[in-house]
Amino acid sequence: MYSSDEINAPDDDYYEPNNSGVQRISAAYAMKSELFARTDKMSSIVEIYGFWHSGFCYLLQFVSKKMSFVMKSDDVHIRETLKLNVDLLKLIQLGLTFSDENGNLPTCGTDKYCVWQFNFCNFNLNEDMYAPESIELLTHSGMDFKKNNEKGIDARRFSELLMTSGIVLNENVVWVTFHSGYDFGYLLKLLTCKDLPDSQTKFFELINLYFPTIYDVKHLMRFCNSLHGGLNKLAELLDVERVGISHQAGSDSLLTSFTFMKLKNNFFSGSPEKYAGVLYGLGIEDGHNSH
Repeated sequence: MYSSDEINAPDDDYYEPNNSGVQRISAAYAMKSELFARTDKMSSIVEIYGFWHSGFCYLLQFVSKKMSFVMKSDDVHIRETLKLNVDLLKLIQLGLTFSDENGNLPTCGTDKYCVWQFNFCNFNLNEDMYAPESIELLTHSGMDFKKNNEKGIDARRFSELLMTSGIVLNENVVWVTFHSGYDFGYLLKLLTCKDLPDSQTKFFELINLYFPTIYDVKHLMRFCNSLHGGLNKLAELLDVERVGISHQAGSDSLLTSFTFMKLKNNFFSGSPEKYAGVLYGLGIEDGHNSH
């Protein structure tokens, strides 16, 4: 297991290890000037490192339609709330960690293990909707909104490169996330340049097209009686150490990778395939998709 007991400031490009002898973990904090180089490097490792572990930073306002006369089931309400928020709000940061099926990370020709973190320029504190407590949380975690506006990546340019990278629309790539309805909602909005579809069926048709194989770690936890809570709590229960700062997308994606691999080996004998394709809280019946 890769581990660290400290992290340098966000402007630095690596996480410093503890005394465990593990190599440093490089976090590519990609801004506008580095976008092509970062995505090109990712494309070059797809065939070897086919497990893609993601982390996201976005602001949830939890906008919800008023329901005055018609009572709706919880799952319909969840879907509508997800669509409303994703359609209205903007992605701030995306973290990607790549591994092979055994959890080994790429070094990309260096002496460090690589993690990617993309910062987007499109969210503006002076113009866009947000929850003040979310801004405070992300700022405390090292998010520099001014720097993102000035030097961050345009989401549309990123989506163009992502479409041709071999990362999406690829049956050989496995996507791993945690409680990921919103994660894939934002990715679909990014890739299609459209609002999310109105129906769950169409939503999952797009999911299956762009991300043929997915695992939601929060869903996998439903079949592990002793496990509960969010990503940080799960890591604590599994004795997995975080590298970096919570609520930074690169660090979150790395922690998702670590916890998934440990969960897979300890609770599913290395084979959780029958639980693939389910996003926690969306269309679940007996652990399988109902869409």
